[in-house]
Amino acid sequence: MLKLWGVPQPDYTADVESIISGFHTHLKELRANKRNNEQTFALLKKAETGFVYYEMMYNSKTSFIPNLLSRKADDNFAIIRAIKKEYKKQLKR
Repeated sequence: MLKLWGVPQPDYTADVESIISGFHTHLKELRANKRNNEQTFALLKKAETGFVYYEMMYNSKTSFIPNLLSRKADDNFAIIRAIKKEYKKQLKR
């Protein structure tokens, strides 16, 4: 949102690149989890696809849609919660 308003953000590039790198690192770790099943792999794919919008907005030089980014972030949080719920179900078995 600050970018849209033109507010200076001295560490913006480093912050966003850290977020992108962290997402891919954690995605890789989650994919390697031995508790994964068909459902969690599908959720991980959905999270990855949703994150593409974040990366596109970061790389865009002309358009920036904060509402879309916020919605996609909310979607990804819901997906991660669903994955955690599935892992917990497996632990109870």
